[in-house]
Amino acid sequence: MNLRSAEPFWPFHTPVLASYPALCEDLRAEVIVVGSGISGALAAYELIRAGCKVVMISKSRPASDSTAATTALLQYEIDTPLRELIDKVGPHDAERSYLLCHDSIDQLDKVHKAVGATKVFHKRKSLLLAAKKKDVDDLWLEYELRRDIGISVQWLDGNDVKERWGLDNAAAIYSAQGAETDAYLLTQKILQWCHAQGAQIYDHAGVTAIHESEREVTLTTDRGYALRAKYAVMATGYEATKWLDRNVARLHSTYAIISKPVPREQLWRDRCLIWDTAKPYLYMRTTSDDRIIIGGKDETWQSGHKRDVLIRRKSDELCRAFQKKFPFVDFHIDYEWAGTFGETADGLPYIGPAKKHSRVFYSLGYGGNGITFSQIGAVILRDLITGRGNKDAGIFSFDRLNYQ
Repeated sequence: MNLRSAEPFWPFHTPVLASYPALCEDLRAEVIVVGSGISGALAAYELIRAGCKVVMISKSRPASDSTAATTALLQYEIDTPLRELIDKVGPHDAERSYLLCHDSIDQLDKVHKAVGATKVFHKRKSLLLAAKKKDVDDLWLEYELRRDIGISVQWLDGNDVKERWGLDNAAAIYSAQGAETDAYLLTQKILQWCHAQGAQIYDHAGVTAIHESEREVTLTTDRGYALRAKYAVMATGYEATKWLDRNVARLHSTYAIISKPVPREQLWRDRCLIWDTAKPYLYMRTTSDDRIIIGGKDETWQSGHKRDVLIRRKSDELCRAFQKKFPFVDFHIDYEWAGTFGETADGLPYIGPAKKHSRVFYSLGYGGNGITFSQIGAVILRDLITGRGNKDAGIFSFDRLNYQ
């Protein structure tokens, strides 16, 4: 599947730190991780820290698919508002999902430090704006629900928003927890760490068949090699759906632009993550070298070609939307790109085995929270595979809402 357009920002901005060999032999491992994007990297990291012997394979170069296209906002806020998620999955699972996402940002901070990627991780506050006046009542309920479960949030009325950011929105939720990163660099740093701990990493090894027996799982690659292991972790994002017997996500196309570096004094207050209640929502963040990333203007997925044809028009729309909010910023588009993402029926990821007693586990961080979902998935899969058990695993299991 064509998961992104040809020229996202990160691969042009960040050097390739290491290359890995192509798989050219049969192998046996304790755990095989399929996929070398951020989901696979985090899963391998947690498994290795737990003492597992890991082999990682990927059909392409590390971090070169969806991870290369992410805008890498790290938010506890799920695409489905808490008030709506409560209706979909119940209060306990909804509230716990938000808290897990909240705590995963702190866990990701520790990962950055452990693998030497601190320069690209920055804690940021998050500003959720009411896109229209009619959204204020629902936003207030959202604020109350988040506050009541212990999330640090502040309610801002229109005057507050105007005074602090010069924006004309009628209200906003200002959250203390958030961050931004370079997922392309982080993934490479994690893989370097994994390799240094003894993990075997191979690229150009696509999986064409999966066979399970009572004691092991065998993966066959597109070059005919067999990899046998106690367990397999499928962390191939939207391509993993070909191994499932149910429709767990709908695909969408999303668009992003990034500016040339702008004068620091032109950046908005606190450099917070900014997004709104519109559907689809508009979002923006800054980078370590004072660029501005803007994303949104999503469309229903049709094909990679049709997605990419819209890039120029969508870039213009994103630029106009930003300049309407911040007309004083000297914004010049440096890169523009498109990517594909999946949306689940409840907005939550799918983590764990797709059927009972399976030795094949999935880490599918679909939605706008792909990186924080991937961190949650890495911890849950580590616990399940090592036999510890995890009290939160059921929240993200395959035994819940699917698309028909």
